[in-house]
Amino acid sequence: MTLDEYYTEIMNDISYAASANSEYKGDCFREKISEVLEDSGYFSDQPEWVSYKSNAGRIDGVYFDEQKAELLVIVLDFKDDENIQSLPQGEIETIVKSAKRFYERSLEKEFYQRMEESSSGYEAARYIYDRRDLIKSLKIILLSNRKLSDRVKSVSVEGIDRVEIWDIDRIYQYEQSRGKSESIKIDIQKLEIKIPLLLASQANGVDSYLGVIPAKFLVDIYSEYGSRLLETNVRSFLQFKGGVNKGIKNTVITEPVQFFSYNNGLTATADSIKRDEKGNLIFIENLQIVNGGQTTVSLYMTANDKKYDTNISKVYVPIKLMVLENTTEHNREALLANIARYANSQNKINDSDLQSNHEFHRYIQECSRRILAPGAIRDSGWYYERARGSYEHEKNTQKSMALKRSFEEKFPKKQKITKIDLAKLILIFNSQPQDAVKGAEIAYKMSFKFIDAAWKDENTKKNFNDCYFRDIIAQKLIYDACHEVVYSNNSFVGNTRAAITAYSVALMCELLKRKGLRFDFDQIWREQKITVTIKKEFANLSEAVNRCITDSANRKNKAILSYSKSKEAFEDILNIADSVVLGDNILREMKPLFEERVEVAKRESKFINNTKDILVQFTRSSVANWREVILVAREQKVLTDLEMQLLQKIIQYLETIGSDIPSEDELKNIQEIIVRLHTKHGIILVAEEEGIPSTDYLLHYSNESWRKLVDKTHNLADISQEELRVLSPIMSFLAGRSPKPSEYNLKQAQIFLKKLKKYSIFLE
Repeated sequence: MTLDEYYTEIMNDISYAASANSEYKGDCFREKISEVLEDSGYFSDQPEWVSYKSNAGRIDGVYFDEQKAELLVIVLDFKDDENIQSLPQGEIETIVKSAKRFYERSLEKEFYQRMEESSSGYEAARYIYDRRDLIKSLKIILLSNRKLSDRVKSVSVEGIDRVEIWDIDRIYQYEQSRGKSESIKIDIQKLEIKIPLLLASQANGVDSYLGVIPAKFLVDIYSEYGSRLLETNVRSFLQFKGGVNKGIKNTVITEPVQFFSYNNGLTATADSIKRDEKGNLIFIENLQIVNGGQTTVSLYMTANDKKYDTNISKVYVPIKLMVLENTTEHNREALLANIARYANSQNKINDSDLQSNHEFHRYIQECSRRILAPGAIRDSGWYYERARGSYEHEKNTQKSMALKRSFEEKFPKKQKITKIDLAKLILIFNSQPQDAVKGAEIAYKMSFKFIDAAWKDENTKKNFNDCYFRDIIAQKLIYDACHEVVYSNNSFVGNTRAAITAYSVALMCELLKRKGLRFDFDQIWREQKITVTIKKEFANLSEAVNRCITDSANRKNKAILSYSKSKEAFEDILNIADSVVLGDNILREMKPLFEERVEVAKRESKFINNTKDILVQFTRSSVANWREVILVAREQKVLTDLEMQLLQKIIQYLETIGSDIPSEDELKNIQEIIVRLHTKHGIILVAEEEGIPSTDYLLHYSNESWRKLVDKTHNLADISQEELRVLSPIMSFLAGRSPKPSEYNLKQAQIFLKKLKKYSIFLE
């Protein structure tokens, strides 16, 4: 994806979000970039986001780093244009000076006292004034969807210790470095260099080597592959502003032969390597620099800086290389997370990223790919983004525009749910909304306590099932409906709307609980929308919540935004619960709090007894899939003529409008046939709701990979020859002996591969 394509995509996303949530486009851009800032480690808690501009100055966000005693003043520059605009030096200095002016005025008590307490300027000014004696340095961060002019070399304003700019190009580069792409294969023999490696240890499938890399090699491969070498690196490169980068640059220029002695070196991983008889590295696949990204980029930048006459050929870099060739996919991801954690232990790494390999997150991801939500025309999925950026990566790596459209139809962008989204839902629906609004990482840490404890307890772990996943989605729909109501109310102060949304949902849950009721999650899942009645109730509740927050904060002489994130605020809101009356209409839509969800349990059982449900299940398979089942069964001669006629009845019903529905006895007989074909003969009726992803990737593996997989199954008692037979069309095609397998064959193979996962057998 190019920068222009990225800009078009992000502007389209902003337009969609602004329209859907009744927000200003600038606010939507701020929400997008705030994720990047949190991810890159600027702050451990959420900044106070505001929006204020006057002759006294401007500000869009403020954050105080207690550890550094540094105040961060954030200003936003957003231009709603179809094409990327340039951000020149003069405009940068004007914006930065305006932000500085607001900061200086905020050091005076009279400044915030003259403002309306409901204004966002009041919140920011008071935030700064309350910390005036603690501030040792000032940093101004400019966020822009324009591209920094090539003429801008530096920005320096008297009285500001540091100015940082995140323009659209920097945002793009950072986002690109977070995704994963195809494996990097480097044939070192062709480069006429020597990279000696010494085997240091072998444990748990990991071979660890120590070695020395010529800096010229690092510069060359970074020139070719760029940020793809740093995809597992948890740090971002921030120009030559930190001491480490300046030190690297100075050493390369003045003492190149001492670089090996001074530098800590690289920590890297690879999928596989080859060495010659002398131990020199001659081939490496998927080299990833886990620690040492700044070293690599600094060497590249210095080597290409025409102002200096650098002799990069004299520079050598120590390396610790872990080869993960003999690890399983599951263990590999866990190892990569731990290597990233310990190799970068001196830097901030988000817990939500490091814990993405937890079994809970893997399970929710599996549910999201398998369980499809009911739709008017066709079913669609809710994409759980276990690894940040995986949705965009999976969409953009589809092989064609048709497959990309198919992916987007199956997983619409509005139906993406992240780990942070899930964390907030867990907190809000467990009566801790005050923690849900304190920032992404705090919300995640608090929710993970629930998740980890429940997952480790055998009694509660069983509650994590398909029903749990559907409930999550129902909760997301409830939250989004309340969000839409709150953000469309222009009387609410912009920076308190997130808190009002969280408290309104939590208050609704509390009011229902007091009446022995709860939301009907099953109905919400089936409808995939929230009723007008519930939305109207949220409109009333949000007004009450807003009044409570505003009045309580003023009465206690506290800043509204800070107060809205406190436990005290939720306690005050619960105190008004007795004065809030829910309408009869909404109560009729709810379910008894402790009603046993028998119907859900039935739907999840392996065998379906209700004939109506049997028919619904059958109609989720296409006519083409039914025909494939009959064709394969006929070839294997495992159906009688009468059984063939029964299966044809389903096809006739699916194809012909107004045709007779098979009788109750016929449906039960057909179900028994389908179960027998699956269990006895390995013939599977593929249902669209299984959410099986595109099967094209199965043909990208070599015949040798498939043979190795088959060899690993020989000692497995419950793998039959019939099941193995589904792999024959693929292997025959790869050997050039037959045409491309049908989609049905590929889906059968895919289901078989899912079965092998429990034995840790994967295609390699």
